Amino acid sequence: MSPDDTQRIISDLNDYTNIKQKISILRYELEHPVTVSPEEMLESMNFAHGTGGGFTVGSVSNKTLYIAMNYQSAASQANAEITDHILSRLLPLEQKLKRMDYYLGLLDKDEELVLRRFYIEKQRANEIASALHTSVWSARRLRDKAVEKLAGMVSFAEGGDWE
Repeated sequence: MSPDDTQRIISDLNDYTNIKQKISILRYELEHPVTVSPEEMLESMNFAHGTGGGFTVGSVSNKTLYIAMNYQSAASQANAEITDHILSRLLPLEQKLKRMDYYLGLLDKDEELVLRRFYIEKQRANEIASALHTSVWSARRLRDKAVEKLAGMVSFAEGGDWE
């Protein structure tokens, strides 16, 4: 376990609430996606014409007719790409949060409490010490011990040693 592991754990704990907010936003977007309507797809195809004028001069090629006939398929594909993009951002965040919650749950009750209150709930050391019925110094020492323990767990899970 390196000092970088410890710093990464502290950074992840500090970012916990932010990760939860990002997950909530992405879940909302997944449940209420911005979609491409068939009309928007047709309009897009119309303006994508090679002349740049948004209209055809002369006869319409078979290629243009084929594209126009498959507008629904193109709209569905665009909508699937939007969903895939949201999922590609959501799933790693959810995995990170679940991993953090699981490892926090493996700590002693007081260790978990001090980390959650200090890093996630942003409570002051004196408030945490009061909740634990201990001194501020003892609460900080418990916090540091818990961070080291958590960093050891993560390091071990990633193939390193856990001392």
